[in-house]
Amino acid sequence: MSFLSRFFRTNDVPKKTELETPDDSHLNRRVKEAKWRNSQAVHSFIEAAHKQESDANMARQVISDILKRAEDQKAVNDENNSGQK
Repeated sequence: MSFLSRFFRTNDVPKKTELETPDDSHLNRRVKEAKWRNSQAVHSFIEAAHKQESDANMARQVISDILKRAEDQKAVNDENNSGQK
């Protein structure tokens, strides 16, 4: 029993050392900056998509106007040419 009492004696057990946690403020700042840059990139991407959509709608409108004018002029020219026969 003395062997066991010597083996399990609490006086010889070293105290737990406190672990020092690293300062995460720098890491947290870098994460916040990365999130901000990501949100800025997403915002500029959305703006570019809206501009592209607007440009595409403008191009469709211009093309449809040109085609309508061409059809109107073709109809006027056909009326003028049919009367000359």
